[in-house]
Order: sequence, then C-alpha cells, then structure tokens
Amino acid sequence: MAYFEHEGCNLHYEEYGHGAPLLLVHGLGSSTLDWEMQIPALAAHFRVIVPDIRGHGRSDKPRERYSIAGFSA
Repeated sequence: MAYFEHEGCNLHYEEYGHGAPLLLVHGLGSSTLDWEMQIPALAAHFRVIVPDIRGHGRSDKPRERYSIAGFSA
C-alpha cells in the first residue's frame, strides 16, 4: 500500500500499469474499490493512479469539516 502526506493527512493510493498517467477519482462515500473491474483493462494501456480521497477508504479520516474544495486539493 502506498501513501503520501498532504496537509497533515496520510492519503492512500494505488498505481497499476505503465504509460501516460490516468487518474481515477471515486465519488463521495466510496473508495478505490469502485475501479477494481476497470483497472485491469486500463492498466494495459495507461499508468493508472487511484487515490482514496481524504476521509475515505484507507486514507486518514481526520475529525474536521470536509468539502469538495478540500477533496480536490
């Protein structure tokens, strides 16, 4: 499992394949698992990067107000 730190929060992400990067972002209340069926086909052609946004999946869940702007940062 890979993580990176952003503004004091450890965010989980996964990478698959090689080539041009393709970032897949899940919806609110979900996780990287949303993409498990698509990843194999996409990874054959792209470097697929799938993060768990703040407060979701295996990323930290800090006790703070969440916002769309915060998720996209």
